Amino acid sequence: MSSLKKMNFTTELEKLTSLKDRGDLTLAEFEKAKERLLFGDVNCASKGNESNSLPLPKKAEANGSNHYFLIAFLSTIAVAFSGGSAFLSPSSLKLIAFAGFTIAATLNWVAFLKTWASK
Repeated sequence: MSSLKKMNFTTELEKLTSLKDRGDLTLAEFEKAKERLLFGDVNCASKGNESNSLPLPKKAEANGSNHYFLIAFLSTIAVAFSGGSAFLSPSSLKLIAFAGFTIAATLNWVAFLKTWASK
């Protein structure tokens, strides 16, 4: 990714965060706009207050819950591997990693279920 694109992405993300913090965007609207940035449509988030109604790109709308599912599934695999490692040779660092992966996987599954239920 070029430095111009990184700077543009960072600037746009800061604008969205500012709008969310001011209360101009709901959390759901912020997440949709952030996903739109991640899928590469950076310029559309910078149209001032129009960002309140940014729809997801068609591809993201169709596969949105698939992305959440993939992230949740992969984070669950990370939990299994870190749990196995902590079980085979316990150490405080491995237990902390296992706890962190478990929390992350749980939050990812919650995000997936919210997306799936909203369809």
